[in-house]
Amino acid sequence: MKIKAGLSPMAGFTDAPFRVICSEMGADYTVTEMVSAVAVCYGDKKTFAISGISPLEAPCAIQIFGHDPEMMAHAAEVLIEKAEVAPCAIDVNMGCPVRKIVTSGDGSALMKTPPLAAQIVKKVKEVTEKHGLPLWVKIRAGWDKKSINAPYFASVVADAGADRITVHGRTRDMM
Repeated sequence: MKIKAGLSPMAGFTDAPFRVICSEMGADYTVTEMVSAVAVCYGDKKTFAISGISPLEAPCAIQIFGHDPEMMAHAAEVLIEKAEVAPCAIDVNMGCPVRKIVTSGDGSALMKTPPLAAQIVKKVKEVTEKHGLPLWVKIRAGWDKKSINAPYFASVVADAGADRITVHGRTRDMM
């Protein structure tokens, strides 16, 4: 698949109306705001609103975050099954640098634990494969300038089953 331009997720900005506008302007695909696997597992209604895809937008992936492999797989399953418009992929966020995300071991904190990241990818891949969807993973260059590990980390998540890896070219420290 040749991709010209995709819309990266941005918390507080990439809601469905914004994604529709980006689709109309030529985005080949869009991605929802980050959806908390924990919130999905607890049935949070706001979370389901964030993950909703409009039929007017380009193919859209649902991005999830968390650090528990079972919870991440369950969240992917629920989001896929409850979607009114099917996502084009599930995108696992392993790149968010925000303090409240990384202090829970989520987002770019996973760059420090490749074996856990691989477990997450394997479990979520079981779900996406069952539904015929690809699994995407978003990562960073590394945690800080002393731990640039994107090439190694990308190989770990690819070996675990990631179909596409997006690398944000900055470290967590660079925000």
